[in-house]
Amino acid sequence: MIKGLQDALAKKQPALTADQLKPALEAFQKREQARAQQAKAAYDKAAGENKTKSDQFLGREQGQGRRADPAGRRAVPRAGDRHRRQADL
Repeated sequence: MIKGLQDALAKKQPALTADQLKPALEAFQKREQARAQQAKAAYDKAAGENKTKSDQFLGREQGQGRRADPAGRRAVPRAGDRHRRQADL
């Protein structure tokens, strides 16, 4: 690659033709696609685990009488909430 850049900057003829470079470029693209697929699989796995943990946490919090806002974030109980019925929370 460096040799190719040096040849281009010096305006020399390339050491390799486009036909000679094509297999190397295709192999590089396949390696990068495989790497990207592995990274996506790892991301999806971590995201799924985090979602499960989040759902469990929110379930525990709501089960203890704590409210959550529409986005699922924990809401701090207001003064007097302990005297309300559970159904009103």
